[in-house]
Amino acid sequence: MKKMKKLLLVTLLFANTAFGQDKISGLGKFKLKVTTTSVTEEVAKELGTKLKVVNNFSDEIKYKNGKPRIIELKVDTTKEYDSPAYAHECLNVRVFNINEYTIANIKIKDIYLTFLNDTLVSINCYRNSELEEAFELKYGEPKKRKEEKEVKCTRTYTGTDVTYDVTYKEKSYSSTWYNGDISCVCILSNYYDSECKEHYLSFCDLSVEGVRSKISSCDNKIKEEREERKKSQKKATLRDF
Repeated sequence: MKKMKKLLLVTLLFANTAFGQDKISGLGKFKLKVTTTSVTEEVAKELGTKLKVVNNFSDEIKYKNGKPRIIELKVDTTKEYDSPAYAHECLNVRVFNINEYTIANIKIKDIYLTFLNDTLVSINCYRNSELEEAFELKYGEPKKRKEEKEVKCTRTYTGTDVTYDVTYKEKSYSSTWYNGDISCVCILSNYYDSECKEHYLSFCDLSVEGVRSKISSCDNKIKEEREERKKSQKKATLRDF
């Protein structure tokens, strides 16, 4: 019975092919190189909410911690430092976040959908064991990799200025599936910050090869152009200097 449930889950979660091993192309209705931004209105309707535009980090956190909904993330051009982390400068790039979405009874959290020229080019979401198991059942054994490294942190004895070094071990486990220029990697890892505090990363990322560098180049060009305009405007105020 449990095995049948898993097979049904996978059938519902991902688009099926008739024979042979399926190739990864997306997540549920979200298909890389196929899905357009019109899907965001569909999702909003499913969730019983309206699509909202958010251009600052504090509002992003507020909506992400609330009821299931979808928001579009944009850069705050007046306070860039306060913009949502996944927002882009590039005008032909749009990014949406779905804080919680259920596909075939799998609850998937923190989904980021990135569109370039109105076409879906990357999906990033929180990883859980049920999601990764579904990927493996559907697409077969992934390429697995384990990495470990030792890092040193300097701690201070409570109430004193005396410091001492501590060695910790950072570990990273990844599973990767490929389909031509499309890849999906699920990562579980830990790391230590400069204050010796341990943090964890757990996510799955599906993307089209080369797209992120293209978007990054576009972002940088927009930023450079804006900085040049600011310099020109400032220079104009110094004509009588």
